[in-house]
Amino acid sequence: MSPLQLRAGTARQLADYVMHQLDHLFPHAPNGAELLQAHVPGALQRIKPILSACKAFRQDEFDHFNSMQYATFVYLLANELWQHGAEQEQFALCERLFLLNKALAGLDLYYKIAMPEVFFLSHGSGSVLANTEYGNKLVLFHNVTVGRYGESRPTIGQHVILFPGVIVAGNSMIGNGAVISAGLSIINQTVPDDCVVFAGPAGLVFKPKKKSYAAEFFR
Repeated sequence: MSPLQLRAGTARQLADYVMHQLDHLFPHAPNGAELLQAHVPGALQRIKPILSACKAFRQDEFDHFNSMQYATFVYLLANELWQHGAEQEQFALCERLFLLNKALAGLDLYYKIAMPEVFFLSHGSGSVLANTEYGNKLVLFHNVTVGRYGESRPTIGQHVILFPGVIVAGNSMIGNGAVISAGLSIINQTVPDDCVVFAGPAGLVFKPKKKSYAAEFFR
């Protein structure tokens, strides 16, 4: 892959930008500027496959003023810090980055959650994502909830699209290529591969896909 072009200028300038936000919104904490600078390159390396795959983004260009890109980057940065450190200062910085995403994007995506290599936050505002298994090339719209029901957590396959207002919870299995229509609640249910899910008079209706919905989002 080609080197990323950054609207912020350099990785150092991007780290300074994030640090200024953290200090403004969540002051009276260990500064952590050097830690942040050390892990920004790793987060940028991880966002490159996302920028390359998503049609909504220019390949090899990261724009911190694009809210979808920035929310993704802030999660990746927090996750990168968490994966590569065990010091109290790093955990404090991870928590502040998590809170930054909640404050700016309304996104509840904890830094310990393992997201796939490629996922697309189509706005993503108001979404809450549980610590579960997510397949690659996942599309998440706004107000999506993926959560536990008791001690059960869902599993989400590859090339899944969750439209606005979807709830997936409990012991649910979302098959590869499934498309969940807006506003549906799927709790302790299995969704077959390659189907579109609608609301019917007697419950969920599964219809075979007639096209690749994922191709609308990914190159």
